[in-house]
Amino acid sequence: DDEYNGYHIPANSVVLLNHYRIHMDEKRYENPKSINLKDFLELKKEVQF
Repeated sequence: DDEYNGYHIPANSVVLLNHYRIHMDEKRYENPKSINLKDFLELKKEVQF
């Protein structure tokens, strides 16, 4: 079992991400509808596997 942002996630659960929504986040990317490699040059590792 795990918890993320207050949500309980039971062991062996399948967790899906909405990649489209993540990459269209205007808080994260200045112009999400265009490819700007500078957006990726200074990324910090937020998630590690």
